[in-house]
Amino acid sequence: MLLKNVTIRYAKLNPARPDKKMVKEGRWSLQMITRDRNQAKEWKDAQIKTKMDEDDDGVFWIASIGKKAVKADGSPAAPVEVVNGNKVAIDPTSVGNDSVCNIKIYQRPYTNKETGANMIQNMLTGVQVKVHKVYVPRVYEEFEDEGESTTFMPEGSTTDDDDDILF
Repeated sequence: MLLKNVTIRYAKLNPARPDKKMVKEGRWSLQMITRDRNQAKEWKDAQIKTKMDEDDDGVFWIASIGKKAVKADGSPAAPVEVVNGNKVAIDPTSVGNDSVCNIKIYQRPYTNKETGANMIQNMLTGVQVKVHKVYVPRVYEEFEDEGESTTFMPEGSTTDDDDDILF
């Protein structure tokens, strides 16, 4: 399935560093966001779990989609394909918030073991970046070499080990 003209945020697509916050083995993921009611309906109709929220600019819908970095058999999964509008591979770490993309997902039907309900698993397989807002990591200010430093001990304290203290 191909979802067109999707605004994305929080793209974690680096093949060498899948995000390990949600899945121990790692996962590539992104968050899709829209303010278009019809686009949100398209996602819901495709059985993509979608959540409605609101901010100062009005109502919007979000959905997260990803792919595990390790298959069920323990072998490594192929990373998510990230290309530009001409289908040329680009640096997946360069895709910044509010980039507009076409999102390719693989849908697999399955039966929920607990409820017996027929469900659809959505797996992110590709991202085609149409409007590329480049992610530039913040440059943090570094300490300068200040030479020696001075340490003052509080009055009455000792610098030798206090091995004789029982806890």
